Amino acid sequence: MSEAVSGSDIDGAAVTNSNSAALHVLDQYVEDGILTAAAAQAHKEKYSKLSSFVLETYKREKELLKKAKQLNGDLLSEKIRLEKQSIRKSEELAMNTNLEKEKEKAAKELADCVDRETILTYEITELQREHAELLARKETMLRENARQVEPEVRRITEDIAHHGEEATRTEGEIHKEQRRKQEMLARCDALRVSNDELDASHAAEKKILMKIKGDPDRIGKQADVVAKAVENLEGELKRIKTRLAEVDAALAMQEEKRKEADEVQKELNHKLDVHRDTIDQRQRDVDHVNMLLTEEKHNHAMRLGEKARLEMDERNVDATIRRESERQSAIQKEFDRLKKVLKKKQMVADGAKSLLPNMQVQVSDAEHQLRAIAAENKKLVAEQAELKQDVDVLIARMFKMDGVEKTRVEELEQLTARVKQLETELAEWCAA
Repeated sequence: MSEAVSGSDIDGAAVTNSNSAALHVLDQYVEDGILTAAAAQAHKEKYSKLSSFVLETYKREKELLKKAKQLNGDLLSEKIRLEKQSIRKSEELAMNTNLEKEKEKAAKELADCVDRETILTYEITELQREHAELLARKETMLRENARQVEPEVRRITEDIAHHGEEATRTEGEIHKEQRRKQEMLARCDALRVSNDELDASHAAEKKILMKIKGDPDRIGKQADVVAKAVENLEGELKRIKTRLAEVDAALAMQEEKRKEADEVQKELNHKLDVHRDTIDQRQRDVDHVNMLLTEEKHNHAMRLGEKARLEMDERNVDATIRRESERQSAIQKEFDRLKKVLKKKQMVADGAKSLLPNMQVQVSDAEHQLRAIAAENKKLVAEQAELKQDVDVLIARMFKMDGVEKTRVEELEQLTARVKQLETELAEWCAA
């Protein structure tokens, strides 16, 4: 394109120089008297018109080349702008896609938090219900213990104390009876010894009686005394035996009572042990329930803390979602605005693209026209030079051959008509 412009400038300068030379030659012919002033003026006007037409053609060619260059520059800038818009649109679409993914992720996290909160709320409700049931069970066990075990324990304790007192009293009586039995046994032994002594004395008395049969009265009296003494001793021995039998019976009865008291005491001790075991088991159950209550309170406190943390997380997530929603709304508005701008620019670009083939065709036509005009201009310049040479030759011939002046004038008129025809064709080319 620049080569064509520089070529048109060179051709314009050549035409200007050629016109200047032709005018100078015409002036020279007028000075030499070869041409009249009117003919020279007519030729000058024709040359001026031809020169003006050629220069105008060069100027139009230059303007068309400049316009084509400008259109090429506008087309390139429009392509660059469309490419930038396309890149920006792709970036905005990618950003919008990322925002949609973040929005979906935040919505999923929110749904997870809501589900976790629902589960924790249900667990807290269940734990509160279990806590209430355990408290009710504890109260029921304490009331049942107070209603059943404690009266039985008090009764058994009172029975044990009563039987203990009775056993102590029985022990004392047994000890007394044992002492009396020992005393009776000792007395019985003494009586046996005394009886033995009496038997020995009776035997001795019998021996003496056998010896002293001669004194019957005295012996009879002594015998009666001894018999009474023996009778008294036998009665006393019977009473002692009877008393010993009574003491043995009392001792046997006391032993039975003591055995019964031991059995009752063993039974009461067994019942007491059973009740103590029951109380210990119930106490262990109460301790276990208290431990479970403590653990549940601790777990409840932990769950309350977890719930508070989850509520805080939920509030943070809600705030984040609100911020993201506001940011998404702002981005969506900006995206809509950019879409509208892009749509407008796309319409402009589409219009430019639709005009681009026509413009390219126009530029191509203009270039072809410029090349054709340049070729035509060169052809016209060559014809003008040939015409100038023919005119010069004809003028010379006209002055040299006066006889053929009329014929030359006709040829000159024909050449002038040909020049006019060429001018008309050139005007038609320019109009096209």
